[in-house]
Amino acid sequence: MTDIAPVSQSSLIGAVSANEARARKAEQVETADVALTRDADAVEISPLARFVALARENPVREDLIERVRGEIANGTYDTDEKFDKAFEEMLSDFR
Repeated sequence: MTDIAPVSQSSLIGAVSANEARARKAEQVETADVALTRDADAVEISPLARFVALARENPVREDLIERVRGEIANGTYDTDEKFDKAFEEMLSDFR
C-alpha cells in the first residue's frame, strides 16, 4: 500500500481550479455565440401613442369649437342645409 500517493488539500484545489477554468472558457464561448446571433431590438408604438402624436401635430381650432358651442346653445346649429349635406355625403359613401 505504499505505492498510493497521499492526497493533499493543495492538489484538490488545483484540480478544481483547472475544471472551473475549463467551464468558464466554455461559458465565454457560449456567450459569444449568443451575442452574435441575437435579434435586433425593436420598438412598438401603440395606437394611443400614434393618436396623441397626431393630436399634437394638429392644433385645436378653438374658434371653431366656440362658434359651434354657441350655435348649439342658441339652437341654430342644426339646419336643413347641414342635414341635406350630411345626407348627401352618407349616400356618396354607399355609391
